[in-house]
Amino acid sequence: MSWFVKKPIAVEAVQFTREMAEGSVELPEGVKMTRRTLGPYKRFPEYANDGKYLTNYSTCHAHHVETLEGRMDVQIGDWIITGVAGEKYPCKPYIFDATYDKVEVPA
Repeated sequence: MSWFVKKPIAVEAVQFTREMAEGSVELPEGVKMTRRTLGPYKRFPEYANDGKYLTNYSTCHAHHVETLEGRMDVQIGDWIITGVAGEKYPCKPYIFDATYDKVEVPA
């Protein structure tokens, strides 16, 4: 077995907010809205994340990103990352916080 260290590459990322989900702020590039299906008792399921980004509300729509691996759901608090080849993918806040540090990129 071999071990590897991830190369230090700056990525662009934007955090998905409740305002984006509710439509009062423009959706980030690559994020799409879809209709949700009703859950048990004819209600929409909760739309939430765990931890310090916990936000619960019911809504009739969901959000996703088309990635190289297929469609991935986006929830409030998730980070939408632009990869090195321009691809978009969501990242849970706890993984993002453990993996990335904010840097200033020279203009």
